[in-house]
Amino acid sequence: MISMDKEKKKQTAAIIIPTYNEAGNIGALLQEIRLVAASVADGWHIKIVVVDGNSSDGTADIVQQMIAARRPSDIHLIREPNKSGIGAAYCLGFKYAIGAVAADALIEFDGDFQHSPDHIPLLLKRLDDGYDYVVASRSAKNGSEPAGRPLFRKALTSIGGFVAKTILFFPSRSFLLVTDPTTGLKATRVKGFADRLDLDPAHLKSRTFGYKIEWLYRTLGFGARYKEIPLNFENRKAGTSKFSGSVIFDILRVCVALRMKDALTHRFLKYAIVGLGGYVVNAIFLTLLHRITGIEPLSWALSAEAAIISNYFFNNIWTFGDARKRGSFGWISGLARFNMASIGAVAIEGVFGPLFTAIVGGAYRQVVLIFVIVLLVVPYNWFMYNRFVWKDRPSA
Repeated sequence: MISMDKEKKKQTAAIIIPTYNEAGNIGALLQEIRLVAASVADGWHIKIVVVDGNSSDGTADIVQQMIAARRPSDIHLIREPNKSGIGAAYCLGFKYAIGAVAADALIEFDGDFQHSPDHIPLLLKRLDDGYDYVVASRSAKNGSEPAGRPLFRKALTSIGGFVAKTILFFPSRSFLLVTDPTTGLKATRVKGFADRLDLDPAHLKSRTFGYKIEWLYRTLGFGARYKEIPLNFENRKAGTSKFSGSVIFDILRVCVALRMKDALTHRFLKYAIVGLGGYVVNAIFLTLLHRITGIEPLSWALSAEAAIISNYFFNNIWTFGDARKRGSFGWISGLARFNMASIGAVAIEGVFGPLFTAIVGGAYRQVVLIFVIVLLVVPYNWFMYNRFVWKDRPSA
């Protein structure tokens, strides 16, 4: 009875392996995965879905022989009529695993031994811990690149990954969480996450390696609880690499395309444009008021208030137009709330403006203004506008 109860509680993890001319790797890899599967058998059923891109070296035939040798088999094979790219292959594999295999979790896995099967139990353990999206990272503590990899290739991976995650996520929390955005070893919970991905290959922004970035962005956007484990990336054991210099440009293209269609990004760009106008107002009033009063703190504070009024007007009708304050009462109360939120900005300028001006000299007053606004006021205001002034609230 106890064993039956345990069997009922076991979940199914499908390991998706796209292949193209991996005859030198695939047989040994599947055997190693089977050995690892035995080590997690108490908690998980392990299924393997191989998606072969019409390999010319007999990769699919090797897989088919392994399927025929064990019935019922833990291996499933999808043969593509033509090689359509790794992103498209994962779409096919995910759809099949969710439907035919009824998988609870999906693991993206390379077919060339650059991912060690020993990582599989670590990924599943983190899913058991309650995470929804577990990623193996070369940049995590104790992670590593392959031995002997050229320094240029390592630098390309590190710099490209940093640029990619900056474009995708800065300044959100995900920017700090994600250390290796281009890794290909991931485990995704199906319910609420993998089953919400658009798995039509025609809808991918890239059918090649750029799919990694797109699914990372989408899955985190679904609110997945994210966790990284260290990845000890390895050199392939046989065959030739599919990596080329165009992969970097493809990934960056996908990053830009995703971010430019993001509603929050559009809002931030509007906010930045309005802020630039506010800077012009601030700069003009700062110069005039200092000439009139000669009082440094007063000039900074009053010029900041002039910019605040300008920013409120344009942010209300444009940046946050979907939550616009309407009518006399709404507009005035919104301005009052905006001023309350902007007290911090006035304080920031009133304190740090004169302080830095005293350090570098009055000749650099406008330079100090730019420095204070960009590094201190802009992040503060963006947070307050979204969380306090135009925050959507359900009506009573």
